[in-house]
Amino acid sequence: MKKLLGIDKLEKVAMREGGTLVIPFNGALELKLQELSTEERRRCLQENMTQSALPKIMKAGFAALQLEHFSTAAG
Repeated sequence: MKKLLGIDKLEKVAMREGGTLVIPFNGALELKLQELSTEERRRCLQENMTQSALPKIMKAGFAALQLEHFSTAAG
């Protein structure tokens, strides 16, 4: 996966500010992925050698807000 232009500078500033988490994402890509079927999404990510940032953003958001996620199953 290639690094975004300027992300190194942003990460250095974040480290100086106490290690603030930086999660780069491409809004246009995320929107496109949401409009694709599961198979098309997989193919798009594979062809572009990238991955969605949404899972990482969601996990960081839950942690920052000190939330917990529970899964339940009906029997």
